[in-house]
Amino acid sequence: MSTLARIATPAAARIVTGLIQGLVLYFLYQSVESGIWPATDGIVFAALLVLAWCLPIVVLMGLGNMRASTLAIWTLGAALLLVGLAVHDVLRDPERLSGMWSLWTVGSPMDSKPNLRLFPSSRLVPAILLLLFVLQTLIVGGDTDRRLVGRYPGLFEAAWKHAVQLALSLVFVGLFWLVLALGAGMFKLIDLDFFTRLIQHRWFAMPATSLAFACAVHVTDVRAGIVRGVRTLIHVLLSWLLPLIALFAVGFLASLPFTGLAPLWSTRFATTRFFRCSSPPVWAMSGPTSCSISWLITRRRRWNAERCRPRPHRETASLYSAKLPIASRSHSTYSRP
Repeated sequence: MSTLARIATPAAARIVTGLIQGLVLYFLYQSVESGIWPATDGIVFAALLVLAWCLPIVVLMGLGNMRASTLAIWTLGAALLLVGLAVHDVLRDPERLSGMWSLWTVGSPMDSKPNLRLFPSSRLVPAILLLLFVLQTLIVGGDTDRRLVGRYPGLFEAAWKHAVQLALSLVFVGLFWLVLALGAGMFKLIDLDFFTRLIQHRWFAMPATSLAFACAVHVTDVRAGIVRGVRTLIHVLLSWLLPLIALFAVGFLASLPFTGLAPLWSTRFATTRFFRCSSPPVWAMSGPTSCSISWLITRRRRWNAERCRPRPHRETASLYSAKLPIASRSHSTYSRP
């Protein structure tokens, strides 16, 4: 298979996936506005909505990065996991008493208040994103190394690649809508508002957004140098923040003997606060530290390889010097009359 064919196959699959995602999302939010199935069943609608938002991202990030069989099994497992999380979220709070709004209503009409009992809670969004990110990284790293648990260098590369890809894709989608808004504003200056009305329609906005996201994922996946360059830049910037992070950590630990743990436990959410405060430093240190460790390991391996490499010229010289006296003695013996 040629290089063009290897690139065209994931590109076509990603475009089709993006279009299908946009059309399914349009159908789901249109059913809420029209009051038809599946919007009449809260559990079914919540499960389908979570699948429509999250499952295509799994497929887009997996195409070209893992084998087809692995991608199929992982997609099926991710679908079951998403459905289980959505059903559990609806059943544990069916009246949505814990919140007055939901991130899942982003596609609902702005002039009417959506029925929150149909949508999952907002707390499900970060849980799903974090869980899928970790599992996707583990599966891609393991499939690349052809083992159950991939090696750390492969997992590190996959994690940073996915993070940078998602960030660049979201930036591209934002720029895409900025360009559409600027174009609509230009046409509106000459009393042509058809473009403004076009981008406000859900049947155009959702497929266009999902298609733009799919194209951005493909471009960042094919142009690996872009992702690698952004990752290197982030590592350099984070390395300058490590002294400040270390200063805060040392100052906090040094203050504990004087303040005690009572103020910490009185907050009632110390674990959550610790997790939020410790996650950014760990994430910041993982990049520069991992690069330093990888550089040291590479240097050590090269030094060992050079140390164990045979040196023919030295062996030949030592062998020649060892045989030279014997040859001279034998020559002197046989040259006598």
